[in-house]
Amino acid sequence: MNLHFIVMNSLALWDRFHVMLRQYLYSVLFFFLSLSLSVSPSDVSGQDRVTLLTGKVLEVKSASINDSTVTFQKFGSTSMKRRVFEKRKVFSVTFETGKEKVVYEPDSMENEEYNKAEMRMYVQGEIDAREHFRSPLTTIGGVAVGSGGAFFAIYGSTLPMLYSGSVVLFKTNMAKQNLPDQTILDSEPYINGYSTQARKKRIKNALIGSVSGYLVSIGVLILIFGK
Repeated sequence: MNLHFIVMNSLALWDRFHVMLRQYLYSVLFFFLSLSLSVSPSDVSGQDRVTLLTGKVLEVKSASINDSTVTFQKFGSTSMKRRVFEKRKVFSVTFETGKEKVVYEPDSMENEEYNKAEMRMYVQGEIDAREHFRSPLTTIGGVAVGSGGAFFAIYGSTLPMLYSGSVVLFKTNMAKQNLPDQTILDSEPYINGYSTQARKKRIKNALIGSVSGYLVSIGVLILIFGK
């Protein structure tokens, strides 16, 4: 009798779970279908690109260049709200027609500032570093440093910051980078742009690795010795 009761309840629970699972899958399918339909062909054809001086490329629509700002709508968004960037932060705007408008203007008061051609190479270096530069050893080293710092409790919390600051001293070996065109290494602005972005990524990796290692190790030590 008890066995029959258990079997019947198990079947009832399975049926309920099956219905809930099916509803969940339908909901997920409907969500992705709605998302794909929200990007209409007109949105794709109206796509512009805004290239920032940091090497970040934004896919946008309805880009507009004003006296002191560049405004646009976020690509794929249904919101009509326009984002605003100061022109001094933007290198260029490429419109859907393929026409590019260079927004960057060198400061005439700064003799060492790049001209437009040099800044193009600098920004391209940043773009390539964003795409190609990897620094896994920096992350692994950060995990090791952070984990070791956990044994010094609160005093060890300074190690992630110290480690992240120290990686600034590491130089980027351009000869070992996976670049789309090795001949571009003849350009000093390109190398400077690539190295600048690589340094930022290295610091970020070091910070993520060391903080993660510290927090995880602190948690493990609490579980082991906290009882």
